[in-house]
Amino acid sequence: MKSLNNKLTRHHIIPKSRGGAGDPYNITLVTEREHEYYHALFGNRTPDEIKTYLRRTFWTPTERWQ
Repeated sequence: MKSLNNKLTRHHIIPKSRGGAGDPYNITLVTEREHEYYHALFGNRTPDEIKTYLRRTFWTPTERWQ
């Protein structure tokens, strides 16, 4: 990854590429490092898609864990 600092950057909660608006209700400020890591982990998933992914991948009991 490139060298990142603690400079704040805008992060769209619902990605613009997924229909998210550019208004203040859909934007939060995060550090460049947090922003890079977020997208490395979750790509352009929406918050609901992230919750579903985490639930299915880590929090749903399956035979492999029993």
